[in-house]
Amino acid sequence: MTAELGMARLETTEVWARLNPVLKEILTLAFRTDGDVTAAVRITHPHFSAQRAEAVAVSMLASADVQAVLLLQSGAVVLSTTPEPGTLEHLFLRPEFRTLEPLKIRLHADDISDAGEILDLQQVLRFYFTVARDDLRAAIGMCRPDWDQPSVAEAAKAVYENEKVRRIFALRRGAE
Repeated sequence: MTAELGMARLETTEVWARLNPVLKEILTLAFRTDGDVTAAVRITHPHFSAQRAEAVAVSMLASADVQAVLLLQSGAVVLSTTPEPGTLEHLFLRPEFRTLEPLKIRLHADDISDAGEILDLQQVLRFYFTVARDDLRAAIGMCRPDWDQPSVAEAAKAVYENEKVRRIFALRRGAE
């Protein structure tokens, strides 16, 4: 059962996805039996001679992707569930991002805002880094489609001037 769970997790990796279907079949068989790749080649390709099966196994084992799969399967290398530094997932899990509080701003451009409009900075920045493609005005417009363009521009200025938001931008550029 544990081998099946390990195989299921292995099959979700990028290195496994790069392997061609024949290599996957041979390695799966090798993992489910005694781990002998040559024997797995002989089973999947019964028309191969013993020497040819051994040569195929040796060439398979020389592949960097196959070596990576073998390391993962053996447990010598463990998959991490934490996102890679520099990725958006890593940024969104940082305490600086998770503790961003909504920004209360007074918009003068629309002449109808009361003491303050509330803008969810986390939502704005998620849009900014993903669908808005680094366009702060577009991100704010997605969060608040009811605002006119001058209001969006004023909100973008207020967001950009926020010190905590500047810290998030610096983290995204790679500053620690």
